[in-house]
Amino acid sequence: MFITFDPYYSVKDYSDFIENSKKLGYKLEEYISLKTPYNWYIKVNKDQLPIFLKYDIASDSTQRFLVEKIKPLYPNEEYMLTRRSTDAKSEFERFVSPKIFQKIKSASYCCLFRYKNKDDLIKITKKLPTIIYDLGNYKTWNLALCFNKYIRNYIFSSWVLLEKKNESDFSKPGEFEYLLNYKILVDTKFNNKTIEYSYFKDGTYTPLKRIK
Repeated sequence: MFITFDPYYSVKDYSDFIENSKKLGYKLEEYISLKTPYNWYIKVNKDQLPIFLKYDIASDSTQRFLVEKIKPLYPNEEYMLTRRSTDAKSEFERFVSPKIFQKIKSASYCCLFRYKNKDDLIKITKKLPTIIYDLGNYKTWNLALCFNKYIRNYIFSSWVLLEKKNESDFSKPGEFEYLLNYKILVDTKFNNKTIEYSYFKDGTYTPLKRIK
């Protein structure tokens, strides 16, 4: 379940809760609502519900609009992705949208598709001068994202999951991820979230390594 402290406590209080939970050995997953007022939520089990604190439990309809906060990949990102009292609520996107998701808003085209193995994309990028981003594995799928419309000439139509053909598509903050969660992943949420991603280019796969 997902709970929020935001209606009852300050951002500083929230940060203290998170820090104290870490000291107690709890690894909490943080989420943010795509709906105003962009409240922050924590995913917890029933036995983790706080006893002496006020909180609201997210309804099923609210959960539909929750997206996970980006995970820090490098040491400096830990500071960048820490919630602060000076952050405007409208700035929530920098906490939840990787760079390539932010790029989708202004792109004229993008294609999210599934693929079988990395060799397939290595072969494609040997022929097609483009970058294909590796978004990780979900269920039995490997997910990839490309901004080159000619990618459709190299993949099966059945592989395509989401496609942007008009500039007005996926133009709102978090809209792409919302549709990915709600229409594609359905019973889970996209949680392989980092600021940057591994990618395929010129027949080579370049992985990102966590050095934190």
